[in-house]
Amino acid sequence: MNTYRIAYGLARILIGVVFIYTGLIHIADPAGFASAVAAYRILPPYSVNAFALLLPWVELLAGLAIATGIGLEGGALAAIGMLAVFLIALAASLYRGLDISCGCFSTSAGADRISWLYLARDLALLLVAIFIFLFPGRASGKPRTLKGALREGLLVGVPVALAVAGIFLFQHLARDPCEGVGLASLSRHKQFKAPVVLGKRPVNGLCEVMLKTENHIVPVYLGDGFVIAGGMFQERRDITGEGLKLITSQRFLALKREIDQAVALRYTPSGPVRQVLYLFASPTCPYCEELLRHVRPLLDETRTELRVLLTGRGQAADLAIAALCRKVDLEAYLAKQWMPPGGKSLPGCSDAQDRLERANDLSRRLDVTAVPTVFTAQGLMLKGPQVDTIRSLLQGAPRG
Repeated sequence: MNTYRIAYGLARILIGVVFIYTGLIHIADPAGFASAVAAYRILPPYSVNAFALLLPWVELLAGLAIATGIGLEGGALAAIGMLAVFLIALAASLYRGLDISCGCFSTSAGADRISWLYLARDLALLLVAIFIFLFPGRASGKPRTLKGALREGLLVGVPVALAVAGIFLFQHLARDPCEGVGLASLSRHKQFKAPVVLGKRPVNGLCEVMLKTENHIVPVYLGDGFVIAGGMFQERRDITGEGLKLITSQRFLALKREIDQAVALRYTPSGPVRQVLYLFASPTCPYCEELLRHVRPLLDETRTELRVLLTGRGQAADLAIAALCRKVDLEAYLAKQWMPPGGKSLPGCSDAQDRLERANDLSRRLDVTAVPTVFTAQGLMLKGPQVDTIRSLLQGAPRG
């Protein structure tokens, strides 16, 4: 009998915590909860707001009834109804392939997406709620006294209150400062010209947002009620510089497939390739040719494959198309065997024009403002003919 009472008490604590907590967070953010409800595309649009305002109070009252024991059976029945309805909505959304957030324990649009694991979780909660409703937690057939009812309510209600408070405290201490941050959050403090969010990450309790405004990237740090625009340094570390490198790396990796399709020429050393290097270059750039000549011996030494993308406008574009149409390799490119004789133009080819346009577009999207610009396979960008830095990177890269 004691085991039964413990199990029943733990069941009440679990369901009480779940419904009190969800009720409170949904009451605190009615707009966010309404957006989550609307995303399921089940209710008529005109009923979403009323439903989002009413349901959280039902959740809260059901949780309190289960936790305190006052109206226990009614609270359990309400919990069963809500969990059953949500299971149906969740199953229907998964079947339709909707990519939406659950709206259960967070009203943020960026919360975890729904999955079949969520369905299993809520089915388990439904079974616990049914257990509470069908098997009242009494040790004997004797009716409960007022003193016994109060004692039972405290035994369950106090752990529930502590658990809910603990969850809110943990969320406050461990919360992601970038949750919910967008252009609207920044515009409340400062207006930026045609801003585009390139990326964001938590830094020292603030949310670092990399904004592209026209042709500039502006690092912005958002705190509670304020915005700081500019660089951040900590113990001689360039925190902002690290953030910019991270954004560039993420963009490079996201465009990797397109970059490989725009490669004009490549050099592959003999033996197994250990690493790959990308170079944005132009046929009219003397520094590009100088860099290629210095790096060429390193490619064999470090078994590095070099992939070159040719970019340019005007004369540089004509020369790039000539090299692309001739399908030259690195040796022929450096020997200028592809150059039109006497400065005459060569007939173009559609594939060359397409790859040149792709390379020009990629250089714009990756903020390649000058050539030569080198990228490692991980997206680290090096601007200019930094031969010594490239040598250090290639020779220091892990083998195998």
